Amino acid sequence: MGGKQSANPNPKALNFKFHRKSRQETITISLFHDNTAYPLPPKPEEIKNQLLEIIKHIDIDAKQKDQLLKLKSVLQWKIICRHNNFLKNNEETIEKVSVSEAQLFLEKLKNNPSVITIQNLRRWLLKASLPDLRFFFLFDGVNVLIQMLQVAELCARNTNSYSKQLEILRVLGLMCKQKEGVQEILKVSHSVTHILFNIHPNHADLTCLVLEIIGELLWNSNIALELILTSLNKLKVEKNYNYKFYPFLHILRHSNNVIMIESTIMFLNILVASNVDSKWRVIIKSELLACGVKESLEVIN
Repeated sequence: MGGKQSANPNPKALNFKFHRKSRQETITISLFHDNTAYPLPPKPEEIKNQLLEIIKHIDIDAKQKDQLLKLKSVLQWKIICRHNNFLKNNEETIEKVSVSEAQLFLEKLKNNPSVITIQNLRRWLLKASLPDLRFFFLFDGVNVLIQMLQVAELCARNTNSYSKQLEILRVLGLMCKQKEGVQEILKVSHSVTHILFNIHPNHADLTCLVLEIIGELLWNSNIALELILTSLNKLKVEKNYNYKFYPFLHILRHSNNVIMIESTIMFLNILVASNVDSKWRVIIKSELLACGVKESLEVIN
């Protein structure tokens, strides 16, 4: 919502513009002869606090904000009341943005989490605007995807069908292209663990998608490294590996897939070259050398 008004600190009317995804609505608030019944105002300090809270969520520049704050408290109170009434009448609260395409896609995912539904979501995300993407985040879309990925990975252990995992990982890969997407993925509890559990020594597409996502997280977040190392330790325990970097060394030593080998080498380079503390770099390099990464790379070359 944005406002425009004259330089007069006590104008006769204020124009407010409320921005929706599909259109822009404008309402004019007449501050004098509007014949509107207003609740009794609280103390001026409380009025100011309420107005400041509204300002946090509307689209106005510093000059417009200054003009609003210079109004008399009785006029500020009218603005607060009319603003709240406008939101109520237009149902623009988080709970009632039912026309959002992001929410519709999430409802489809929950009701029918099929490969086709996930593919349609990915096609939509490729064309989605940043506001659409933010709605997807707002409605907990990343958490829904991570939960679906966890279930799909567990099922694939018995079925050897990986199509749903692939599609979910492709969607998460798209998310990583946006800084906000990286942050949203890292917010979800155990998200990195559930992503890393999809590494498969005999499935190049799965492994390459996982390494691409984890690499993006590493480059774009200072907290990703610790989460990744913790998740690799969990994977080590779950799969009964000898050391946490075993999946990568296994690929380098035994895989015949050139693309998967190249993706693994690229990820290991990111792991030791990302913007992390030099102390961590030394520790990671030492662990990799102890695992025999140098010898494995020499055999490949």
